[in-house]
Amino acid sequence: MKTELLGQEKNIVKVKVEFDAGEIAASLNKTLQELSQKINIPGFRKGRASRKAIEMRFGRESLYNEVISQMLKQAATQVVGDYDLDTIAPPSYDADRIHIREGEPLTCELTFEVAPEVSLPEFQDIEVEKLRVNVTDKLLDQTVEKFRNNLAKLNSIERAVEENDVVFMTFTAHIVNPDGSDEKTEPPQDSLVDMSNPTVQPEIKNALLGKFKGDSVSAELKPQIQNTEGRKLCYDMTVKDVLEKIFPEMEPEFYKQVLDPQGDSAFETAEAFRTELRQRMATRLEEEYRNQALERAVAQVVSLSQLELPGTLLKRQAALQRSHDEEDCQKRFGMSLEKYLRNNSISPEAYTRDSLQKAEALVRRTLVLEELANKFGVEVTKEDIDVEFIAYAQTYNIELAKVKAMYYKNENLMAQLSSDLRHRKAVLALGDKVRFRDVDADGLSAQEEGE
Repeated sequence: MKTELLGQEKNIVKVKVEFDAGEIAASLNKTLQELSQKINIPGFRKGRASRKAIEMRFGRESLYNEVISQMLKQAATQVVGDYDLDTIAPPSYDADRIHIREGEPLTCELTFEVAPEVSLPEFQDIEVEKLRVNVTDKLLDQTVEKFRNNLAKLNSIERAVEENDVVFMTFTAHIVNPDGSDEKTEPPQDSLVDMSNPTVQPEIKNALLGKFKGDSVSAELKPQIQNTEGRKLCYDMTVKDVLEKIFPEMEPEFYKQVLDPQGDSAFETAEAFRTELRQRMATRLEEEYRNQALERAVAQVVSLSQLELPGTLLKRQAALQRSHDEEDCQKRFGMSLEKYLRNNSISPEAYTRDSLQKAEALVRRTLVLEELANKFGVEVTKEDIDVEFIAYAQTYNIELAKVKAMYYKNENLMAQLSSDLRHRKAVLALGDKVRFRDVDADGLSAQEEGE
């Protein structure tokens, strides 16, 4: 096979590929053998079917197209290696202009999309603020109370619902349109509602307070989506039980449940417990605050980097996002994306504009992270992947062997994992290049808080 670089315009590279007659004949014979092994043709044993029989089954043009497809797939791999191309999509070619004539050479043109050139800023000029860790007594007390709340036992009680109780209820949810018609009713569901949880909607909390076991109540909420035009989200609830919290005492058994439920460590005094908990909180917060600062650093690098975003890549990303949105609308709302947009007064033009903006932000960040990984020489090792497999298995309580099989059987899934790990390692490497400035919580600039 001969190749010739025809030229490059922006991120589009064109390469001429020429196969001689012998290469075509070899590829044709290989394809015939593979098809003969895969299909059953009456009158022939598997692997013994003649070319004529295969052509009659599939047609000569279909056979030639399969040969072309396989030859160009192999050619593309070689071209990428020979010219050191950093491709961002499979190569394209004009199939209508490629025809096999046996005994003659074949020439065609492959078009590759490569990653655009990314000009990174000077890292020493980047400084980001990082929150200074300060585990105050107040924060420590709040954390202890959260643990006591989480470890509280629940006791059924015959009285009205109070602020600190947990309500066991059955509810149905439905959307009511301005004309009074129901748009969708969910099937009845059981739920435990912790009345002390700040995430509980005030309308639901107020409806349940003071109610007894067996009482039925309703609550109306405004749906948490834009342009609802008077529509309401209604919950019809029935109290099945009122559960009082019995909080654990501050004693060694509670300390062990919090700090070392599976181990042999013992914390006999409240002072020892609070000291250990404070240290662990400080360690966790230091990691959390550093990760937040790293994200600010990445945001600055992405903003300051110079690159031209490929329009084709933006369109593909926007199309992928639309596909995800369509699937999400069916799962969550039981309707098409088009109907969801109409119901929420979102024009197709506004949705497309928003999708392209999101695609641009994601593509820009991805390309910059990839350039950072290249600059820092980041490599993803087998050990990196194995650590990720173990974490996945533990998080979702799945056998490790099944997790590995799931990834190794899916090339796209494995490629995405490797890419994510590579970008994560690039962000960590960036942390060694930029400057961090410790600030107190009230000293973090409003701009950086919003990033």
